[in-house]
Amino acid sequence: MNADTAISGIAAASLPDGGVHLFAIVPGVVGCSIVRRGRATRGDGSGTLSAVAAAGLPDGTLHVFTVVPGSSGWHRSRDASETWQNDSTQVDPNRRIFSTYTVGLPDNSIHLGTNATIS
Repeated sequence: MNADTAISGIAAASLPDGGVHLFAIVPGVVGCSIVRRGRATRGDGSGTLSAVAAAGLPDGTLHVFTVVPGSSGWHRSRDASETWQNDSTQVDPNRRIFSTYTVGLPDNSIHLGTNATIS
């Protein structure tokens, strides 16, 4: 992606049209998506993401899950016509989440997992 040594998280997703989407977290900088046409798309405006996961589905939708420390897990999607949702949606209210993972399945469903500290 680039030689930035500050990258603290990365996720990738592929879509049926052959597109590959990379998402990187650079501390202090908003998360961004580098798409196959070389455009950068702002993925999150918080600037404090600690984890990212992404999944592409057979119907052409792209789903991105992020963790904002102390805030919980969030989701934002893009439809097959490449239109992003305006806002992220909270998908897990646990404020102790520190990582997330996801996979898209052939039936267009998504499995999402999170890891959280226990105390």
